[in-house]
Amino acid sequence: NPTRLYSLAFAFNGATIAGAGLLLQTDVHPVIILVLAALGGTVGPLLQGGLSALVGSIVPKDALHRGYALDVVTYNVSAILAPAIVAAIAGFISPLASVMILAALMLSASLTVTSIPMRRKSTAASLPVSSPLDGLKAIGTIVPLRSTATATSIANISNGVLPVAATLLAADRFSVNAGVL
Repeated sequence: NPTRLYSLAFAFNGATIAGAGLLLQTDVHPVIILVLAALGGTVGPLLQGGLSALVGSIVPKDALHRGYALDVVTYNVSAILAPAIVAAIAGFISPLASVMILAALMLSASLTVTSIPMRRKSTAASLPVSSPLDGLKAIGTIVPLRSTATATSIANISNGVLPVAATLLAADRFSVNAGVL
């Protein structure tokens, strides 16, 4: 059931975000926080674009082009605005408040995604896998999947570093809110 999978992924990501944010307030070794953040990030590819794969199962066939167009627009607007909003909250309220709001939104998404109506079976190609381990094996052995996963992972390093760099630059060089920068 795709909606249950997405719900679990959103909840897992939200819980790890909250955990990492709370652990930052303690004396725990930073490596533990980094490991927790990395674990939470393992569902990132599913959450960043995976819902787009469900459009064909949600939208009636005659409205499919419009459904994909709306998906692209909302995805891109969210990708632009969300990091700035999170950074602005960190600057105006506190970094912990920003992280906890983000975690709450992820947990909220885990509930919301379960209400997605699956109208028809997708005609997209699929690989039958019986477990997550089989899915990882497929990614490791099927060259296009492996290439896509590797390229996406490497490309997303910059997405992870950019908000950190903007925050540091905003505080150290420009004395402005990172969201504004």
